[in-house]
Amino acid sequence: MNYAYATASAVALSVMAVPAQAALVVNGDFQTGNFTGWTVSSDEDSNASVQMPFDGEEGDYRAVFVGSGVSDLAQTFATVAGSQYRLTFDALVDFPFARMAAPPAPGEVRMLVTIDGQEVEVPSDTGGGLTNYALDFTGSGASRLLFQIAAGPGRWQLDNVIVTPTVAAVPEPATWAMMLTGFGIAGLSLRSRRRVATDGYAGAHRQGA
Repeated sequence: MNYAYATASAVALSVMAVPAQAALVVNGDFQTGNFTGWTVSSDEDSNASVQMPFDGEEGDYRAVFVGSGVSDLAQTFATVAGSQYRLTFDALVDFPFARMAAPPAPGEVRMLVTIDGQEVEVPSDTGGGLTNYALDFTGSGASRLLFQIAAGPGRWQLDNVIVTPTVAAVPEPATWAMMLTGFGIAGLSLRSRRRVATDGYAGAHRQGA
């Protein structure tokens, strides 16, 4: 294969290749056994911790929130402004501490999730196992994810917090320029090879005549 053509093709392919996407949320599965990467604040009537699953439950570490107050769990990470992303997470609330004669008062048991102007409230009747939730949002450049959690008489559990791009990134102008240059070199190389081959054939034909 012509070296110039091979080099140009390699350049074009390397430009077009999309690198693996690093995790945007740090420690979203809480497998460090603590809140590394997160900012946690709880008032005196609430408590946030990272624990192993409780008796009869499966899985690894997860974040656990209890108490009648409010806990905030937040993390800021880099996104591309204007690009589309999807937040997914697993959550459940159960009531292992007491038998309730009546349902909790409105707002007493609550998980509100906000990021870049979008929000979703997790239903307070998620018992029966971790349930997956999703929220689409537009990146702001420095996206702040916030969980506001009130457990009341219950216990919230949170796990597998993940943010992923939902639309492939559009190459920058400089990237397009490199791609076009690579394809241009490849085209010139092919054209040159055809000309050499044609000239050689014509010369051989004249000598034969």
